Amino acid sequence: MDSNKIFDCFIEKKNRYDNIPNEIIEKNTKYDTLDNMVINHPFIDKLQLIELEINYCILYRFNKFKDFNYLEYYIVNVNNCCYSNILDEINYIKGSKKIKGTIQFKNNNYILIQVRENKEIEKWIVLWDIIINQSYFGLKYDRDIVDFFYTYNQLDNLFIKNNICLKPLVLYASVDIMYKKYITSHKSIQYCQNINTSLIELSNYKNDNNVRNLCFINDIDICKKNESDNYYIINNNWVFKNDKDILSLIK
Repeated sequence: MDSNKIFDCFIEKKNRYDNIPNEIIEKNTKYDTLDNMVINHPFIDKLQLIELEINYCILYRFNKFKDFNYLEYYIVNVNNCCYSNILDEINYIKGSKKIKGTIQFKNNNYILIQVRENKEIEKWIVLWDIIINQSYFGLKYDRDIVDFFYTYNQLDNLFIKNNICLKPLVLYASVDIMYKKYITSHKSIQYCQNINTSLIELSNYKNDNNVRNLCFINDIDICKKNESDNYYIINNNWVFKNDKDILSLIK
C-alpha cells in the first residue's frame, strides 16, 4: 500500500494541488539506526553539501510511537545566514546536530540537519502539518516552506526492509487545562474530555484547540470508506473509539 495515498486523497479533496509527485523507491546501502531497527532514509543519503547563503534550516529527527517510526521537523528562517555560522545560529535547539546537505529551491537555499538527543515537543511538526494543515496551532507557514515540502515530500519517506513507514495525520482537540499534567505524562486524552463516553472526537484546527494529536491510521480506510475498526468521520470530525492509534501533545 502506498503510504502517501492519505496525502493524495486529502489534497484532491481540498483542491490544493494537482497531485503529489510519484515516489521513487530505491535500494540503499546507508542506514540510520533507531532502537536497534534498520531505518532506510534514501532521500537524505542522496543529498549533496554545497556552501551557500542559507535562508531556511530544516532540522529533522527520528521519533517512534509504539511500532510506528516517523520523522519530525523544526523549521528556522535564518535570513541569509552564512553557511559556516549555521550551527551557531541554531544552538538554542537542544541535541547533537549533523549537517546532511543543502538544497537550492526557487529563490531560497535550504540546509537539512539531523538532530539527536532532543525530546522537546513544541514546534516539532510532521509533514501533515505542513502540506495539509499548512499551520501549527493555527500559525501559518510561509508559502516557501509549503512549496518546498510539497516538491520534496520524499524527504518524509522512511523504509524498513523496503516497506515504507506509515505517516501520521494531525488532528486537534480542546481539553480543560486541568488535564495538562496528565496528557504530558501519558500522551493521551482518553479520559480528559467532558463527555461521559469512551469516544474521542478530533477535528481540524479551531481557535480554542490546545491539544495536537498525531494519528497513525491506515490511509486506505479514508480513501475507500468512511469508517474503520477504530474511527469514523462525521462532518469533518473524526470520532475514535479509543486512543490506541493516537499520540496526544498538549500546547
